[in-house]
Amino acid sequence: MAAARLAAPLPTTDTAQMLRAIRAAVRENTSTLDALTTVALQQVPEGPEWYPYDQGYFVADWLRAQIGAASQDPVNPEELLKWWGVQIQTLKLSTDAVDAVASWGPRHGPVVIVNTAGVHNSSRQGLRATYAHEIAHLILDRTTALPLAEVLGGRAAGNTEERARAFAAQLLLPKEEAGRALADTTDPAQTVRILQRRYGVSREIVAWQARNSDIHLSSEVHAALRSFVSRPWRF
Repeated sequence: MAAARLAAPLPTTDTAQMLRAIRAAVRENTSTLDALTTVALQQVPEGPEWYPYDQGYFVADWLRAQIGAASQDPVNPEELLKWWGVQIQTLKLSTDAVDAVASWGPRHGPVVIVNTAGVHNSSRQGLRATYAHEIAHLILDRTTALPLAEVLGGRAAGNTEERARAFAAQLLLPKEEAGRALADTTDPAQTVRILQRRYGVSREIVAWQARNSDIHLSSEVHAALRSFVSRPWRF
């Protein structure tokens, strides 16, 4: 089984390379992660009023509490994966359409395989977001993920990906922290840079987290943040 941060099917040569990496991943004891998964799945709020991104925010806040991280504390997702016993491998594919694949099964993994050529992995901030995204899959999707062949073929559940994106952003930078910082600033660009350095995130994550908080932002701050995102028409 697998879940991935990818935008298109893998070419045949890349699929073969990914399969070799997964076969090389021995079965690991991840009892701490397994216990977290069991409890997390019991905590996920459900119902028509809970959108996937709301679920992602909720579980990220829950996980932060489980690991003793206050809202103002940065989190290192790579260290969390290592602490839980999840293997991390890197390889360079011919495409940048996939950032990482998380895979697990009765004989292999769990393992996170990172594509160093992935579009989001060229920066430290992007790589941290990739690790956080895969944590969401490992905690929330191990009972509902797709078979590996379908994932490498480009199939992904939209709700699952939306939830993982929200989870990753909230794990790295709680939206309330971003909203409060941007609501009180007279220099939004400088405040964004400060939050980037403190939490190790891209300015796009800062912008969206502030935007998605329930905290009022001035029109000047909103306009500044809008210039930092890749799809400003959705901001």
